[in-house]
Amino acid sequence: MNWDINRIVTSSSKQLYRPENNLELHVIVQGEAVYQCGEHRFVARAGGIVLFRPYETTYTIIPKQNQWFTCLRFTFSPTLIHQLPDGDRLLASFYSLEKTQCLQNDSIVLRSLVQAACDAWQVQQEEKNRLKRYAKVIDVLASLHALLREQLLLSEATDETGVYTDTSMNEAIAYIVEHANQDIDMQVLIRTVGKGKTQFYADFRKLVGLTPNRFVHYLRIQMAARLLKQSNLSITAIALECGYHSIPYFNKHFKQFWQQSPREFRNSQRATG
Repeated sequence: MNWDINRIVTSSSKQLYRPENNLELHVIVQGEAVYQCGEHRFVARAGGIVLFRPYETTYTIIPKQNQWFTCLRFTFSPTLIHQLPDGDRLLASFYSLEKTQCLQNDSIVLRSLVQAACDAWQVQQEEKNRLKRYAKVIDVLASLHALLREQLLLSEATDETGVYTDTSMNEAIAYIVEHANQDIDMQVLIRTVGKGKTQFYADFRKLVGLTPNRFVHYLRIQMAARLLKQSNLSITAIALECGYHSIPYFNKHFKQFWQQSPREFRNSQRATG
């Protein structure tokens, strides 16, 4: 499944693990808690959201003493978001986070996102039609996109929110997401951003957690995994579709990410699904 929604209800400290290949959003419904993500700590309260930086795979939720804490936990595959209109920019919002962030304010857009999340949870519990549930998840992503656009307008490339702190780098990330299956000339992209090569690579790694080339492979392998699960295309055709001109090279990078060859991955997915 390209998305999942769970409800977390707890009054005690809870450590959670997340697959590093997914993107994660929490919508706080009730109470107050401290989130501990590595050395980074912050407080999240009802009416706010927590946007997780990719690749942070463990975190702890510590509710306020003697209080119940409830949040809705949304996980999305990058390929789901990438397929949406302007999805490359929404993906860039996740990958350009300097750290996992709590967004909490009185904006109408944030309230709309919280309501969309609650609606999506309710529909998931009551509705068997997958398309209707999918439509509600898309509503959540659309509201999130609107909220992050609002944050961009409010922060204007400052570091107050941790989102969109460098608009030129954000544009570079969005470009790579949109053109990941094509041959990207990094030197041209660097000149477009207006930074020196060393500074560009340092800023990119600080934001995304990967080098630009590694990030391209990450996006390509996500795309390949989706095609292996959802299509009957040959492995050669999938490799070419995802931007790989050498099958051994494709196999090498796929196995680095999934610890399986593409063929083993496809067989395992069909065996379980």
